[in-house]
Amino acid sequence: MSEPNSLYVKVLTILLCCFVGQTGFSQQAKLVYKGIEENRLVDYRNNELAIITELQGTLIDPDHKIRIKEITKAVDNIGNQLVVKNGYPYPTNYYTREKELVIGLSAPSRQATAISVEGSLEYFVISEAKNSKIEQTNIRAMLEKNILAGKVDNAQLVLLNAEKWARMKNENPKSIGAEAQSLHKQLGIGENEKKAEFYVYNIIRDFEYKNNKNGPGTALYFYKKDDENTIVSVDLFNAEGKKMTKSYYNDRNTYYLSSKEEIIPDFMLRIVVKNANALQEIPFKIEHIKLP
Repeated sequence: MSEPNSLYVKVLTILLCCFVGQTGFSQQAKLVYKGIEENRLVDYRNNELAIITELQGTLIDPDHKIRIKEITKAVDNIGNQLVVKNGYPYPTNYYTREKELVIGLSAPSRQATAISVEGSLEYFVISEAKNSKIEQTNIRAMLEKNILAGKVDNAQLVLLNAEKWARMKNENPKSIGAEAQSLHKQLGIGENEKKAEFYVYNIIRDFEYKNNKNGPGTALYFYKKDDENTIVSVDLFNAEGKKMTKSYYNDRNTYYLSSKEEIIPDFMLRIVVKNANALQEIPFKIEHIKLP
């Protein structure tokens, strides 16, 4: 990695003047250039540049995370636009507690000697005060209820009673149709009653497989409606605060969570959600980065 050169690298620091007591955000945050690497490829792919940066002047920890929101400009000193590489910059689709961020670009022509990059970061504060952290104990009491009701307006997370559905299928399969009809009307599950029934049977099949594999009482299924990607994460913790999440999957309408141990009443569910109050945009501009 090459060292930053003050003759070629000019970092425009954006000072964010915020009142910490009122916002919970940092008074000063800046993205600092650390170095540049070139990955020369021998196959059909184009060479790549990796710009190494670090966020300074603000707290980064499990409750204060960051991601690269967008790259608005990337050009070389000749005026050619550079392409942001697929999968770069990272992280973009998740928040990290690492201060180092990487911006990946297509390599410019050999005639270029420097590049400049502009964009913005997104700083995320996870706290109950900002309504971005929701904690729920006595989890089983929330079966077939929207856990986010009254807390999040643009998303829905309904804890499903998969165990009951599996029992109904074995004892009285015809009752599944009526159950799906009720779920569709009361909770909005499925675009129509037929699709709600199909959804229920899919959950039952997955539950029976996971139950046999992992043991009873270790799985939670949620119906998720989240068109704006408001829900960031869902995790389990025991009474001592130890994270008990073993695995999860998250698709368009379902969030599945498995526990390392049987889920008992003193386990807590922690849901992290995005909202405008918990997010801060940090613009950045890094100019005249000398090419390796």
